[in-house]
Amino acid sequence: MKNRTISMLILITIMISFNCCKSSKHLNVEYQNCINKQIINSFSYSSEHYKSNLILPNNDFNIFDSLMNYEKFLLKEKILKGTHKNDYTNFINLIEQIEKPKEFLDEIYTENQFLEYLMSGNNGNLTRSLHQCTRILYEKNGEKFRPNSYIVESDLIIKNGGIPTIDILKKLSKQIDYSDNIQRLQLSYYILDNLDYRNDSIQKIKIN
Repeated sequence: MKNRTISMLILITIMISFNCCKSSKHLNVEYQNCINKQIINSFSYSSEHYKSNLILPNNDFNIFDSLMNYEKFLLKEKILKGTHKNDYTNFINLIEQIEKPKEFLDEIYTENQFLEYLMSGNNGNLTRSLHQCTRILYEKNGEKFRPNSYIVESDLIIKNGGIPTIDILKKLSKQIDYSDNIQRLQLSYYILDNLDYRNDSIQKIKIN
């Protein structure tokens, strides 16, 4: 009888874990679809922006593919040592010390032209899409989607004009599940956005 009870408890635990995992994957798919649809709808493909060697978004487009390639580049170049919390914490500390973000960004964009196109001329679209879709999924599913503490930090980016400051990045980095590719890659984008904003600010100062 005792062994049967233990077996039942183990089975229930496994079923709960499986359902939670299934629910998380379903929410991530819904989240990606929301973001990708907004990005595709927001892009304007005028001839002056078009590059013949650039693959532009279509119905099969997924922004997280570009972000995954970006993360792979960081790992290959040993800029990012791994994909765990401590690795991203060290990465944020590293970029905080970068005085010339343009050199760093040029390396990334050479390997990922679409990401460069996304950041130039359309900068802010992805940040707004991420926040809007995060809010939509959170309001529908609550903390099954993201913890409330994550939502608070995400809201701060928009309140700060869409700019993920180093302080916000450090706080966000403590709220995510690093085994979840979508959460982790979203943080990687915010880090890139921070660098891109700082670079734009430096270039404007030089022009003036």
